[in-house]
Amino acid sequence: MEERELDEDLGLTIQIKKRKDGLNEVVDENAEKAPTEEGEDVLFSLPEEEEEQEAEGEEFADISPEQMAEYLQEREAAALKAKALADENLNKAIECEASGDRESALSYYEAALDAEPTRLETNLRYAALRTENFTAYEDFDTLRDAVEEGEENCGEKFRLAVKAKYADPIFKQIRLLADKADALSKELSAKKEERRKAFKRDYLFKRRAVVLSAIPLVLLAVLTVVFAFNIASVKDSTFLILTIAGAACTLVSFAVFLILGRKLSTAQNRLAANERDESTQLGRDFLELKGRVSFLSQIVK
Repeated sequence: MEERELDEDLGLTIQIKKRKDGLNEVVDENAEKAPTEEGEDVLFSLPEEEEEQEAEGEEFADISPEQMAEYLQEREAAALKAKALADENLNKAIECEASGDRESALSYYEAALDAEPTRLETNLRYAALRTENFTAYEDFDTLRDAVEEGEENCGEKFRLAVKAKYADPIFKQIRLLADKADALSKELSAKKEERRKAFKRDYLFKRRAVVLSAIPLVLLAVLTVVFAFNIASVKDSTFLILTIAGAACTLVSFAVFLILGRKLSTAQNRLAANERDESTQLGRDFLELKGRVSFLSQIVK
């Protein structure tokens, strides 16, 4: 039987056999072998990888060397045109920025980036203009977007360029934000402790109420069962009446137990939420400051 290996090391092969009905069948020799029918013939065997490579090359199969050369020339011409357009818009942006026309400068920088997104100088100048040389932190989202877009276009080179040129204002802002975060952290801890004491007292009070409400519930339930078992022991309806009364009291006690249990659950959730910073506006402000410090630190690390 003729066969060709898929992989020399693994010894994998694929066989294509012609069946009696005239159809071709792909057979994996490494799978569990089934009995073959008489008259089957191996026509040829092709590695899967070779088939894939042939398929990938099909789109270029009919391209002549002259056509390929023409295609490459067109690509090179398009790249040169994009570079020239980027140069033109970059120069105009620098001129507008020098004359104080910020909006026009931003527009030209954006046009330059559309033509050539990966140019480091354009990304750096555009980010610097948007953030006032990395000194404007009131609109932190804009600064974050400027840095993330620059890193997306230029990779690590952008962060290193920002660090080399604007490290001083960034470090200054980090210190300011860190001081604010420390002050907020102390205030947050003090308020947490104050609330914790009040919430814990409330929680303990409600837990005690639930425990106390469970005692009559259990006693009433037991008495009701005892009365029910003794209904048939007497001829009058004494135990029947006691059973009905006991069942009613048990239901009322159970309702009270559920109400107190729900209040206990609320108190417990409030106590747990107090420990999470994001549960209060002060805590959210603190987390936002921490996030900003972390983000700026990543730029100049």
